[in-house]
Amino acid sequence: MVVAKIVWLFAYLQTVEGGWTLDRLIKLGADLAVVGALLVAARQLSVATLQLKESRQSERMKRSLDFGRRWNDLQFALLRKPVYEFLETEPDLKAFVDKMDRDPNFKAALRFILNFYEEVGLAFNWEEVDRTVIRDFYVAQIEFLYKHSSPFIAHVRAQKGSDRILQEFTSMRERMLHL
Repeated sequence: MVVAKIVWLFAYLQTVEGGWTLDRLIKLGADLAVVGALLVAARQLSVATLQLKESRQSERMKRSLDFGRRWNDLQFALLRKPVYEFLETEPDLKAFVDKMDRDPNFKAALRFILNFYEEVGLAFNWEEVDRTVIRDFYVAQIEFLYKHSSPFIAHVRAQKGSDRILQEFTSMRERMLHL
């Protein structure tokens, strides 16, 4: 059947002005094959790009959920409790510094919590997590922690002479306000 159609096409094209030789038909066939191969390759590239995008989104979601798992870990909850209880008293900078100097467990717990949020901020700012999930899950916690710890963070930055201390955390908080 296919051979009959090719013979018919060849006979027809020879009647067209200038006639089509077998060489011209073979060249046309080769050109069409190349075009077809390019179309198939473009489609495969499109599918691969979509799969990569879905895979990347899946990895972002996985990282987002991992932060949630760590947040809800019992040991982390036990570290958060005294820090958040202290922050609820709305301490001024002097009370904050005094508490850090007097209570090494509080100091370690606060550093652990702030470092956790610095890590979340780094992933958030570099779009390595699902920003919507992070915002929805943490926005209230981040606002609370920022509100009560920002004078202390400014104090530590001034003391150490570096604005980069907890920069990812504070930058994430700013970006969340605009999402």
